[in-house]
Amino acid sequence: MTSRVYRQLTERIRFLKNNLLPSERDDGDYSQLEIDFIKSFILLCSAEFEEYLEARLTELNSKSQKALKNGRIPKSAASVIAHMDVSRESINKKPIVQFAIESFQSANKRISKNNGYQQSRIEKLFKSHGFDRINAFSTVLSSLEKYGKVRGEIAHKGGTQVTVIIDPKIVKSDVDQILSDLANMDRDISAFSRSL
Repeated sequence: MTSRVYRQLTERIRFLKNNLLPSERDDGDYSQLEIDFIKSFILLCSAEFEEYLEARLTELNSKSQKALKNGRIPKSAASVIAHMDVSRESINKKPIVQFAIESFQSANKRISKNNGYQQSRIEKLFKSHGFDRINAFSTVLSSLEKYGKVRGEIAHKGGTQVTVIIDPKIVKSDVDQILSDLANMDRDISAFSRSL
């Protein structure tokens, strides 16, 4: 079963599809307003995907901190400490549980400062929380990175300089494929989260 966060993502994207994407036309002749709506759809879906990834990372972070505070040391604690850039001396100055909690707090700041979704950055964030299976989802992470580049071109080059194809059929298909691939990743993240 998929997570509540994933189901919210799919509901939001369904809403955006229904309200922003024009009916598909064989001739591809869309008005400038319709093209702007398609671009808006791309931009908003990109933001929704990024929010989804951040929410899942934040959930892993919170569950791990809760486990630590309840006296359990989850696998993710070792991972988050291993991904911290600290000296051995600073680790030895504090009890390991306190250091792990501070490491999770620091990781939470990295999550909130994340901008976009470069595949390597997302992989590193998930791995730093102990979710090593992220490598199995390189296809969806690569698709998200490509989608983010399209979003970047639309957001930064303005209406007249965009070179990407603005076809609602292709845009919808890309988003549907990302959602399908994310569903599989979401189930694995949920299983990992339950183990914390």
